[in-house]
Amino acid sequence: MPKFAIKGVSDIVLLNKGVIWFIEVKNPAPNKTYQTPDQKLFEDNVKLNGGKYLVARSIDDLITMGL
Repeated sequence: MPKFAIKGVSDIVLLNKGVIWFIEVKNPAPNKTYQTPDQKLFEDNVKLNGGKYLVARSIDDLITMGL
């Protein structure tokens, strides 16, 4: 990881209709994966600052959010 990179940054940053989304991609069941503590902290910081954050386990999650 680069020296000045922020740990836990989402996998995808998306600008959709003027709204920035941070999307973390995780495996669905049965090989379900979970956010690391750094990823959860990043999510909390995004939300505290009015950002949109999504943990996506399938394309259906994106469709449900209108993305």
